[in-house]
Order: sequence, then C-alpha cells, then structure tokens
Amino acid sequence: MKDVLGTLEIHTGKYFTGGFYYAGWALLLAGAAAAMSQSWIYVLLFLLVGMVVLTTHYRININTKEKYIEEYVVLFGVKTKVERFNFAAIDYFFVKEQSYVQKLGSRGSTSTIKSIEYDAYVVADGKKFHVGFSKNQKKLVSKTKAWADVLKVPIKVVDI
Repeated sequence: MKDVLGTLEIHTGKYFTGGFYYAGWALLLAGAAAAMSQSWIYVLLFLLVGMVVLTTHYRININTKEKYIEEYVVLFGVKTKVERFNFAAIDYFFVKEQSYVQKLGSRGSTSTIKSIEYDAYVVADGKKFHVGFSKNQKKLVSKTKAWADVLKVPIKVVDI
C-alpha cells in the first residue's frame, strides 16, 4: 500500500500464481547454474523469463483528487494494460467470504475438497473493484480497514 497525495496504490495479487510462480524461482536458479557453464544465452534467457514471472503483478490505483481508479498489470515496474474508471465518490470497502468445492475422481472413487477464501473489494459509484484476497479473514479485514481509513470510507464484512 502506498498513499501519496490523494493516491492509494494497492498490490492486489501476482499475475503468475501457484506452480508458475515457483517455476520463476526455478528459472532464476537455472540461470545461476547456467552462468557456471558459461552458456550466456541460457543465462540471459532463464534470468529474463524468471524475472518476468516473479515481478509481474496486478495493482489498483485509487486517486481521490482527480477521482479515478486505475487497474493495471506491472511488468518490470512499468504499467501495462491500464484500465481507467472515473468516479464521483468512493462508497465503501467490503470483505466477502467465497466457498470453493473441488471434486476429484479417480478409478471409481471421488473425494471432495472444500475451502474458503476471502475477497476484498472497493465500491465506487456502485461499481466494485477487487483489491485483495486471503485465506485468513482477520488479516484481510485488517489490511482493508487500513485502506478504508486512508480514504475515510466505511468497511463492511459480508458473511454468507
């Protein structure tokens, strides 16, 4: 979270998640190993792809002075895929529980995995924007409350 002169910038999540994120670390290690063998083309390739995977993420920028919200992807510190929305007022933040059910089947047997994740949103002029997620409700509510305090708007926790 960065609050600079009426602007709240929030890192909302990684672009590459799960296995892809860990593959980014593996590529960095492979680049370091390739450096020992002096295969510079592989060093550059592995390091470049690894850094792309590790540094690419989603952000949202809420500017209360100029009254706009920008959603974008950051690649090597540069904004890409910028979507800009104008608003008259920030209504509120809210945290909502999301339940997920995954069914796995194998050779006649099935198993069900249930999990809960919490998502945070900011609402401006009735339009909602995703600002974060976590499996820990208290942690997400705490982060969302800090953002709401900066913008001086209420926060709601929605239970299913």
